[in-house]
Amino acid sequence: MAAEEDAIPPREPRLYTLRAYVRKIGLSEDDCDFHLELAASGDAGADRLIAEVPAVQHRLQRTVAGMFNLSESASGTTTTERRQSASP
Repeated sequence: MAAEEDAIPPREPRLYTLRAYVRKIGLSEDDCDFHLELAASGDAGADRLIAEVPAVQHRLQRTVAGMFNLSESASGTTTTERRQSASP
């Protein structure tokens, strides 16, 4: 997992919390990041923004995948990892 020191500048100095409608979610083929299209409301014309869950944030990607019933392959879990977690 990437350390906070590995952040790409410029770093955001503040943390924001928001409530939004998730309009779309997808796994980027080029960098394996999750991209979430968030909207202020459920209206088709509502303002939107894109939030990203980086591929290096494995635990957070698994959480997001679980929240939206995405397949295990979309959450970055490999077949080997699934087998190991299923073993006693």
